[in-house]
Amino acid sequence: MSFSDQAYDTNIYIKRSDCEFRKEYVKDVTYNVQYCLPKGDHYFGLVNIDLTLNKIPHSRLFLDFRGVSISGLTVNGTLVEEATCFRDHKIYLPSNLLLGDGQNNKISINVHNKYRKDGMGLHTFNDNQDNVRLQFINNIQAQYLYTQFEADYCHFVIPVFDQPDIKAKWTFSAVVPTEWNVVSNEAVDESASERMETALAAVKQSASIFGIDFASVGDVKVHTFHQSFKISTYLYAICAGPYEYQERVTEGFPKMRIYARRSLIKDCDFSEMFTVTQAGMKFYHDLFGKQYPFNKYDQIFTPEHNFGAMENVGCVTYNEMYLFRGEIPSIAKRLRFSNTNLHELAHMWFGNLVTMKWWNDLWLNESFATFMAYLCQANSPELSYFKTSWVTFLQYKFWGINEDILSKTHPITCEIGDTGEAENLFDGISYGKGASFLKQVYNLLGHEVVKRGLHAYFENFQWQNTELKDFVGTLNEAYLQYGNEKLGKDFNFLEWCESWLTTSGVNILEPVVSYREDGSIEKLQVRQTNDLRGKNRLRSQMIDVAVYDENYQPTFIRDIMISDSNELNEIEVPHQGKVTIINVNANDHAYAKIRYDQRTFDNFVSSLHRVNDAVTRGQVWRSLWLLVVDRKISSMQYFHFVVEQLQYESVDQIIQVALMNLTSLISLYLPTSEVLGKKRIMFETLKHLLQRSDIEPSTRVPIVDNLFGFASSPDHIKVCLDWLEIGAITSESGEEIFKLAQKHKQSIVKLVFPDPSFDLEFKNALLEKTLGDDKSDIAVNVRETCNASLPDTENKRKVWDSLIDHTTQDSIYKRGARMSGFYNWKQLDIVQPYFDEFYEILPTIYEKTPFKYVESFFYSLLPRMEIHDRHIVKLLQLKNATPDNQSNFASLLSEGTELILRQKLIREFAEKSFQEKL
Repeated sequence: MSFSDQAYDTNIYIKRSDCEFRKEYVKDVTYNVQYCLPKGDHYFGLVNIDLTLNKIPHSRLFLDFRGVSISGLTVNGTLVEEATCFRDHKIYLPSNLLLGDGQNNKISINVHNKYRKDGMGLHTFNDNQDNVRLQFINNIQAQYLYTQFEADYCHFVIPVFDQPDIKAKWTFSAVVPTEWNVVSNEAVDESASERMETALAAVKQSASIFGIDFASVGDVKVHTFHQSFKISTYLYAICAGPYEYQERVTEGFPKMRIYARRSLIKDCDFSEMFTVTQAGMKFYHDLFGKQYPFNKYDQIFTPEHNFGAMENVGCVTYNEMYLFRGEIPSIAKRLRFSNTNLHELAHMWFGNLVTMKWWNDLWLNESFATFMAYLCQANSPELSYFKTSWVTFLQYKFWGINEDILSKTHPITCEIGDTGEAENLFDGISYGKGASFLKQVYNLLGHEVVKRGLHAYFENFQWQNTELKDFVGTLNEAYLQYGNEKLGKDFNFLEWCESWLTTSGVNILEPVVSYREDGSIEKLQVRQTNDLRGKNRLRSQMIDVAVYDENYQPTFIRDIMISDSNELNEIEVPHQGKVTIINVNANDHAYAKIRYDQRTFDNFVSSLHRVNDAVTRGQVWRSLWLLVVDRKISSMQYFHFVVEQLQYESVDQIIQVALMNLTSLISLYLPTSEVLGKKRIMFETLKHLLQRSDIEPSTRVPIVDNLFGFASSPDHIKVCLDWLEIGAITSESGEEIFKLAQKHKQSIVKLVFPDPSFDLEFKNALLEKTLGDDKSDIAVNVRETCNASLPDTENKRKVWDSLIDHTTQDSIYKRGARMSGFYNWKQLDIVQPYFDEFYEILPTIYEKTPFKYVESFFYSLLPRMEIHDRHIVKLLQLKNATPDNQSNFASLLSEGTELILRQKLIREFAEKSFQEKL
């Protein structure tokens, strides 16, 4: 008898209270999973669970499972026949069949489920590029599978207690097509012939139960894996398909493999990835006091990954955006990839060896891995060629600040009631602000104290679940035993941590300075104030201050402890000569908005390029952007700063950020009458910048990546089409400057499709000529974007309907490609009707689709082309009607309201400033 869950398509989150109830009773869990993973849409198999109970629960115990159907549920040998045992993503276990007092309980369940296309649970992807190449060879279908189980998606695939603090060993066997590889947390057990036979028999029996013709699966083989360590369910992993790999075996390191799709692996050079991984293992071994704690280390590039990567034990999955695919990667891209690599590796200790009890401490999991990755990248001898790691760290710090200035801000650590609320925590505060707090901890305590604390932490809590107090308490013990006296006898580390972790909002640091007539400093103080948002308070933090002389050379004043009292902090300045710049966050130790005195501001705007330190220049680019957001300077001022200073910048991370900010500035924050003119100026500016002879080839990449976003006038589009024809960007004299990569050619095609001045025949011919026989997923999504951008009313309706269809089998990536082409400034009359429809359909989108798609839909299609008060009213009305248990949806609505209001106010401020100058 099979049972189905009528709530399968409804989003239901796991409650903390239920998890606490289960943890009180359940222990010593083992999962034995035997699945058939065939080509197609569905999979099936048998799950056996062993567990002990301290005592029989006072109410019914349940497993989490979001599946199509189950059958043959037995508890200690007795078949459960009540249909209500499977409902609302739960499999209820009759109390009268359970054994307490530490006795072993055996549960058996046959499951039938379907692969997903939303990147959660067990995701499926068909590689059209491989299918075309191999369609005449054994009828091979290039289908790829992989799992994403964080936060609570393991139960989308396997019936489990899906909570971090019920760690369990798991044994996995997979029956798959003969040409597939399977990768999991442990290595394949080649000697387990008996288990292979058992698994094959189990899936055949399961097929019979669900009425599946097992012969239709085709030729199969069995992969049986060694039993895992005791780990949390969100860290289990399954990857299956015709993945291919490169391998490195080095004495002193675990066996390492890097996997990718068969159609991509030939274009991938993984040597740097192996180098970074091994450097990280050495660095973390020293810092954490323990060698890499697991048996192997596989890294798999997976298609349509929703995140950057996922730290499954011994089986890290990566987004394919990190693959270079034959491009010359910019330093920024290499740094980002290397950092993600080291981030996931750090999780093997912090998160996997020692795991949070509940999602309250997700921030610490992610912040720790983020900060440690940068610390390793900046200090590992093998990675010394990465000179600008801390420039890249700025993206996380300012991600945190940008979220901290919104009303949805929250403390770094906060109480989480269910896994829906946990979805909200994958944000800039959990990653960026938390990592900045840890950077401040490291600056306060010093390397040796932090190292001793981490040694003790991993020794005391390995294989266990912990809370924040365990981590902070261990560091405090190290500080009390080994810390120096620079913080003073009255410094209380635990109280200091609480002031940072339990309050929200960001502080502002600014110099209060008086100059003598000769330009030297007479008196310098630092003022700390609160920003508007959050339940804020002043916080103590240790900073460095730098004063620059007439030649823009700095003098540093180090280890200044900013008071958490409402007072000015006196700074003794050893430099006696004329001062051009005062930076109250030299070396970027502080987490704060930074303000500048007028002399410093003027010198940064006119002469930032004279500052040698890249971190300082990166700070200024981002801090001036925040001044635009806070309406301290106008968007027009920022635009002129970019045009003036971009021509001197050589660090590609800074160039990339500057151009990304400028793209947002032009589309959202400039007066609409200025948009086309400023786009024209930037296109010409970047075109001339590319011709600088001193720019490295890799530094040209971010410039070209952003160049085509500024091409909107007919003459600039013609220039781009000329470049497309010859495959390269050329100077006015015809000299080749930059050979266009395929993605750049696709960007030019995307310029043409929304433009009504080109006919459809020309557009389609250009698209086919550019893509050729490229059947890759990237090419497929380019077609989707181009089609969605056509200036055709009937076509827009079809695209819109596909985006709001919650029953679609299209992936989030494919729908995202459509969304990216849907709105266009040249089609305002066509897309305006969808502005109101957006608000009408939003609650249904939230109810019926995964939250990851809800976010994508919301941020891509929130109507920001026109700013009307009615849009703000609609968002407020939706938020007021949102139930209390939908906090993640309410948070989205709050942010949308603020983004639209911010856009309106910044534009008005810019227009007013512009008129005043006239």
